[in-house]
Amino acid sequence: SRRGAPSASAVARARGWNDDAGAGGRRKRVPEAELRAVFHLPLTEAAEKLGVGTTTLKRICRDMGIKRWPYRELKSVTGCMRHLEQAMLLMKAKHEDTLRKQLEDRWIVLRRHQERVLSGNGSQQQPLPAPPRGQP
Repeated sequence: SRRGAPSASAVARARGWNDDAGAGGRRKRVPEAELRAVFHLPLTEAAEKLGVGTTTLKRICRDMGIKRWPYRELKSVTGCMRHLEQAMLLMKAKHEDTLRKQLEDRWIVLRRHQERVLSGNGSQQQPLPAPPRGQP
């Protein structure tokens, strides 16, 4: 913890989070909505923002059925979506309509995947479909 920064337990108490008695003592509980709100951050930053340690955050995720912290997956999907958006903006000629439609379809698939990850139901349930051969 940084000098002058409140402790993780102080942050948790201030937010009104519950502690459960566990095998090793008290166990922090983070509301699911607050957990989802930090999926876009690396694990260490998310843990600091939530006022818990990284090990505790991993345990909370496992308890909620989240096998891996979704930051890297979200970053990848968001980057792919941004790349497709740029490619679609460049497609102006009429003969490129078919390719533009394929790019739009791929963007929709990525957006749905992004929404699943943000809802806590990411790739641990469904793998991200590969783009068709010869396509971005």
